[in-house]
Amino acid sequence: MEVRIEGVGDVEKQLQDLMKKLGADKVEPVLLNAAKDLAKEMKSNLARVTDEKTGNLKKAIGAKKLKRYLDNPAAGAGIKYGYKGGNHAHLIEYGTAERFHKSGKSVGAIQPRPFVRPAWDTNKDRIINGIIEELKGMIKL
Repeated sequence: MEVRIEGVGDVEKQLQDLMKKLGADKVEPVLLNAAKDLAKEMKSNLARVTDEKTGNLKKAIGAKKLKRYLDNPAAGAGIKYGYKGGNHAHLIEYGTAERFHKSGKSVGAIQPRPFVRPAWDTNKDRIINGIIEELKGMIKL
């Protein structure tokens, strides 16, 4: 599953400038906390759109620090593919067309029940502003 986020280029540039002033080790925990907040919203949305019986998909949602590139800190929220049967997130998020067994028997279609994109869309301003405010608090003016 790929989610493309547009319009955060300016924020990314500002974060890179701040990171140079503060250092990656101080910025990374701020980004990880924001990613955890987004993962929490994804789980909350999932509970609203599905009655998942096993809870495996919910368990597969999480946040983690990502590999640094050119010493730039990074963190992300998402679904851990292959984690205890959480491999069906894309089917819930986007739905499917009608599906068939090899025998030709229809097993129906899955209607889209987005939970990842709405988590970002409804919380991005709060999350970005939270990152900015937390980093501002670290800067000695």
